[in-house]
Amino acid sequence: MVRRTRRLDLLSPERRFDLLWGGQAISQFGDYLAFFAVPLFVAHLANAAGDASSSELGVWYALDAAPAVVLGLLGGVLIDRVRLRGLMILSEVGRAAVFFMLAAAANPLPAPGSREGLALLFGAAFALGTLGTTFNNALYTLVPQLVPARKLASANARLSASQNLAFALGPAAAGLLVVWAGFWLAFLINGLTFVVSIAALLLVGPVPRPSAGERGRIVDDIVNGLRYVWMEPRLRVTTLAAAGANLVIGFIDATLVLTATTVVGASKDQVGLIYSSLGVGAILGSLVAPSVVRLLGLGKTLVVGFVCFGLGLTLFANIPFGILGLGQVMVGWAGLQLLNVPLMTIRQRFTPHVMLGRVLSATRAVGWASLPLGALIGTAVSDGFGLFTQLAQRAPLLVLLIGLSLVPTVVWRNTKDAPAPRLREALP
Repeated sequence: MVRRTRRLDLLSPERRFDLLWGGQAISQFGDYLAFFAVPLFVAHLANAAGDASSSELGVWYALDAAPAVVLGLLGGVLIDRVRLRGLMILSEVGRAAVFFMLAAAANPLPAPGSREGLALLFGAAFALGTLGTTFNNALYTLVPQLVPARKLASANARLSASQNLAFALGPAAAGLLVVWAGFWLAFLINGLTFVVSIAALLLVGPVPRPSAGERGRIVDDIVNGLRYVWMEPRLRVTTLAAAGANLVIGFIDATLVLTATTVVGASKDQVGLIYSSLGVGAILGSLVAPSVVRLLGLGKTLVVGFVCFGLGLTLFANIPFGILGLGQVMVGWAGLQLLNVPLMTIRQRFTPHVMLGRVLSATRAVGWASLPLGALIGTAVSDGFGLFTQLAQRAPLLVLLIGLSLVPTVVWRNTKDAPAPRLREALP
């Protein structure tokens, strides 16, 4: 009698992507518990008065974003040389451990003004940024191996939609958890969601790497990745545009809590509602993104996303808190997804598979380099010159202008689906 077993590695690629996506949906919910709880924890630890300081928030945000720049290029070479699933599992183990440590550090709650607690949190931010950068670059390198090229935009939109559903639910849940039990429970639950992600990755089964032939020196591989980004006009233009927009978005993200309370006039219990509205808008943007891409193409959808984000956030920061403001911020975050989905798909579409890890990391490193820079410069200027309100109200307009600047470029004219160039053509 022969025992019949079903091997997980014989599941269809689409089914394996479903497993990957399911694990990420749970993990992303935990991420957005922390997305709301960690800035509040920073504000609590920043000074004895308990008031949020934009400088401390800027440092925390910069430390979380900096690894995408500092380690991104080296990580991309690593991604092209190792088994992606194993690297992703190790990254999730590390992130779970950091959040379990934060849960222990937050119970009992340190006194306001605890510099030791703030230093620990800053160290955790850099560790989480490092592990998150590695994981996300590996994730979007893995997706094209599980999903046919014609379905890449839809797959990216699914990942984005689940992320933004977490964005809609996570901050409100975090607010309740912090009030009910304290910061420690939000951090503990986030750590447990990474355990779920690890289980899902184990179920996905082994994923073979594309053969890259003879490997060069690490430095040469890094240079080749950057060279390819510069040579491919769609990647070059979109990477520079993302870097310019992220200079502004870094400041907006790092200080959104302050913008909501001090500029828009929301009370602290209304901030969670604003964050949830961002998530609702982002979900809508993720759901409609594949249809908009089919209708307009990748490049035109990208431009629409830039414009919607800049216009929505400008209006949000210039009107008092209320239903209209919530609607504007929903438009802004819907635009952010109309921006992100085609941006990632363009990178996957116009890159040879054997270079995908390097190229995704290179575009992320260049494009994200301005995130921590924008957070640090913006908060330093706002604190030093008392210009926070003016910056919060006018900075999003720059994102709109960057989007409009793409209209005369190849991104607007030609980003139709096409096979990724062969490696021989990529590196003459």
